[in-house]
Amino acid sequence: MSEIKPIAILINDEKAKQASEFLAEQLSLPIIGTEQSSSFSFLLFFDQGMLKLIQSNMDKMGAVWVDFGKGKSAYRQKHQGKGKLPVSRACGIKQNHRPSIIDGTAGLGQDAFVLAGLGCQLLCIEQQPVIAALLADGLLRAKESGNLQLQEIVAKMQLVEGESETILKDNRADVVYLDPMYPHQENRKQAKVKKGMQLFRSLSGTLSNEPELLAAALTAATDRVVVKRPDWASPIAGKEPTYQVPAKNHRFDIYKTSL
Repeated sequence: MSEIKPIAILINDEKAKQASEFLAEQLSLPIIGTEQSSSFSFLLFFDQGMLKLIQSNMDKMGAVWVDFGKGKSAYRQKHQGKGKLPVSRACGIKQNHRPSIIDGTAGLGQDAFVLAGLGCQLLCIEQQPVIAALLADGLLRAKESGNLQLQEIVAKMQLVEGESETILKDNRADVVYLDPMYPHQENRKQAKVKKGMQLFRSLSGTLSNEPELLAAALTAATDRVVVKRPDWASPIAGKEPTYQVPAKNHRFDIYKTSL
């Protein structure tokens, strides 16, 4: 029985060959054709100009990608000014105050996009190279979209790939925002996991060392650390927050660093 390798770049469109080769060199991943796809657990490929990730045993409907101009991101962009969002209260956003924010667990950039849409400048850190590549592709397409409002939002989002614990040592912001991927076994209620999270759990390098991450965040934040948690989950690293902001199916734990 042949060994299943972790991940490869799939070329199924000659138009995407140059972009695929550049990405393969950047991520140090092999390039394959369709006939070799079953030998890999995950596949990265370009589809209609968008970088997508899929498990090799799934059809394209199961793919994950970043598109800030459509879907939930576009809806949030259109409606986020209507009413005060829990995340804006958690981060201390006020009518005359837009804090600088470091998103230490950027993922696919959805929360960072909301915060940038509210007017905040963000440094987005993602430690998993494949996830960082998906986010970088989404940001690039948004910048080249011709949608001026979308371009204005993503211009406030700077992406850095690497470990937050290290990068936070050399950076400061009013707020450090964390949404770490919690271990699957902690999900006692067996809540439905989003499609992207299902894929990401199987990628190496997605789980953070929570005690180290929180300690680094507390040092880097001049006002507060905001941790997004499922409503049933224990606080990050077992540390009780200063206070909490409730939201639908989750909450924000606030750790004040300035009193």
